[in-house]
Amino acid sequence: MKRILAALLFTFSASYLDAQQTERPVFQNATRLQLGAGAVIYRFRGDEATQNFSNSKVRPALELAVEHKAWKFSIPVNPGNVAWNKNGPDTIINFSSSFVCTGLNVQWRILRDDRKLSPFIGAGYNMMFYNVNSDFRNSAGSEYHLWTDGSIRNLEELPQNVDDAVIIQRDYKYETRVVSNQNMTVYPLFAGLSGPLTDKIQLNVTYSLLFIQGDNLDNSVTTKGWDRMSSISVGLSWTIPPKRKYIYKQPDNAPIIDYNSVDFEAIDAQDEDDDGVPDLIDRCYGTPKGAPVNEFGCTTDSDGDGIPDFVDVQPDSPENVRVHNDGSAWSDEEYQKYTNDSLSYFVQMLRKVNKNSRPYPVKKYIPTTAYQHWNSILEAHPEWIKERLAKADPLPSEFKVFDTDKNGFLSISELENAVNRLFDGNSKTFDENLLRKAIEYAFRNQ
Repeated sequence: MKRILAALLFTFSASYLDAQQTERPVFQNATRLQLGAGAVIYRFRGDEATQNFSNSKVRPALELAVEHKAWKFSIPVNPGNVAWNKNGPDTIINFSSSFVCTGLNVQWRILRDDRKLSPFIGAGYNMMFYNVNSDFRNSAGSEYHLWTDGSIRNLEELPQNVDDAVIIQRDYKYETRVVSNQNMTVYPLFAGLSGPLTDKIQLNVTYSLLFIQGDNLDNSVTTKGWDRMSSISVGLSWTIPPKRKYIYKQPDNAPIIDYNSVDFEAIDAQDEDDDGVPDLIDRCYGTPKGAPVNEFGCTTDSDGDGIPDFVDVQPDSPENVRVHNDGSAWSDEEYQKYTNDSLSYFVQMLRKVNKNSRPYPVKKYIPTTAYQHWNSILEAHPEWIKERLAKADPLPSEFKVFDTDKNGFLSISELENAVNRLFDGNSKTFDENLLRKAIEYAFRNQ
């Protein structure tokens, strides 16, 4: 047993030195759930029996714990066994008590830094559940009888049994139950050392004094006072990771900043573009000096044509119309000239098909709904369509599926409707290739 404890302590020391040399996160102010397992040995002193650590059997130990800051609350499950044997003047005295201690323990860690080796102290309220057995018979069922010559025989030491008594040996099976299903209160006081092996594994070495509130663990109440017990345990605790709050540790050579000299109010009030809106809430950096801005630091655009008011010569231009770079609306003549440019017609169609890849700068933004204005002009001037048709060949039959108004002209709204049907999966009469050819035809011929 001593060799096992020495090996565990050596492993702990080596791992602890490694933990000190490796930078690890500090789990300060974190609440963590832990599962622990280890080994425990007991020392017992009762009315008749005495069992030291050197002849105690190693037993497994389990623990479920919650750590918060420097405190640890745990539910231990520690089984154990105390055995004792004595040959009395006229009888054999022996017992083997098996027990389980469980309850609630509270532990306080002296050092707050979880990366370092730290002593701890604690106390608890436990219950001990136990049974006591004795070895009165061997495996053949023969009862033990101690004779004055020191031998153990199957018959009592009587004159008539001298010739028939046979010497037998004890089997130490403790087959006879003498105390069954009993329990008593135990108050543990403990101290020890704990430290990290890894970020999630912690090693604990604990010495406990167990104040037993009973006197029958050794099946004897011959003397006054309760039975006494102590234990030594070595275990590992695995931390179930929570949402951790990592605390950054500055290098030793990091400059020391005197935050008392920092004017935080001046930092909050900084306004790089001098538009009256602090940088902390300014959504549009670098607005021209003197330009009117809203509460978020962005230039205003009253008519929504994409031209800021401070350069817009027509701040109240009609809705959904095309405008010049100065914000003035196009005239009907400009629209007619624009439609006679087949290249412009094709670009307008592409802009509508792919809104996210417009081939013009944001400052020269042209509302995507301008095609609605163009369609309304076509409705007001049907002669424009006739003029365009007069210059073009008849509409090929393969493209008539797109000519929903049957006028022999592929308008923007008709091609847009075809694009939407294609994207929505409702294009059973045409495919992407046919639509591309129709757009190319409108570009080249209409």
